[in-house]
Amino acid sequence: MFFKLDIEKKHNGKSSLVKAVAVVDASADVVFEVVLNVDRHQRYEWDMLTGDLELIDSLDGHFDVVYGTYDPRHLTR
Repeated sequence: MFFKLDIEKKHNGKSSLVKAVAVVDASADVVFEVVLNVDRHQRYEWDMLTGDLELIDSLDGHFDVVYGTYDPRHLTR
């Protein structure tokens, strides 16, 4: 598994931009069900950073657009 996390803070120190990239050894269906599970309690088992995840749009039945926010308690350094 490959995982990369980039955190960029604004100069005022009040906001952050987080980008996470991962390669997982599993089928696309399994990864989709686990990563894009909008149930916060089930997702918290492996993802403690995400505060909320919302499905915005589903395209052609193969692509989903999601909007996620991160819990700011975990972004302080």
